[in-house]
Amino acid sequence: MRQAVANEQANAKAAEKLSIDLLLWYVGARLPITTGEGAAVGAADAALTGFSAVEKGIVIEVRGMLKAPEIAKIRQAYALGREIIVKVGTRTIQYEPGLNASGMTLLHETYRLTTSAIGRGADATAVTVRTETETEAAFAFAERAYEAVLAGL
Repeated sequence: MRQAVANEQANAKAAEKLSIDLLLWYVGARLPITTGEGAAVGAADAALTGFSAVEKGIVIEVRGMLKAPEIAKIRQAYALGREIIVKVGTRTIQYEPGLNASGMTLLHETYRLTTSAIGRGADATAVTVRTETETEAAFAFAERAYEAVLAGL
């Protein structure tokens, strides 16, 4: 039990660090420099090598969300230290400043919403194991996909 708690704490700290990194990226602190539309598209296509069809769809969806005008509202809320909830397409994005817990990033949540067996009514007897497995899968995907999302902006 102690090992499980230690693993969860380590995962939470890693997710928190990634969340902060992505938040800074959302607010424009880490926008990539492109040399033109053609170069950006080529880099975006190359960045998707090695992803499954479902994962490519998630990366493309997240890229689209990050280009949406609603993201400017999140940047403004961040600057003002205010919470905000916006809808981009079919997804709802919630920003809460100073949240005293690790949160899920746009990549994590989009992956989980797209791939979760629990969300599709999986066997309730194994929910704890599935939740841990799905959390680990979402974290691993977000780690791999971060640069691929950047390549498309």
